[in-house]
Amino acid sequence: MRVHVYEIKWDTDGKRVRGLPSELVVHIPDDHLIDYGFDGLIERAIELATQSTGWLIGDSNVRADVISAPEWYNVDAFNRHCGY
Repeated sequence: MRVHVYEIKWDTDGKRVRGLPSELVVHIPDDHLIDYGFDGLIERAIELATQSTGWLIGDSNVRADVISAPEWYNVDAFNRHCGY
């Protein structure tokens, strides 16, 4: 499932770093949807976004892409949990 990590505030220790995006899209494998609860999936999405840049995320919002979610997964409940 594709998960959007958006409104990202990067933790750059006060350094000005050019090119850090305000939104990233990460892929969560279907087996993680079974193994992790909503909070675990949020943490995993942020972890994957962090790994893609090498910089820590201080704050962000998360939402799942409904179209990419497996039919059996309650993506609407996940997005409500995320405040989306």
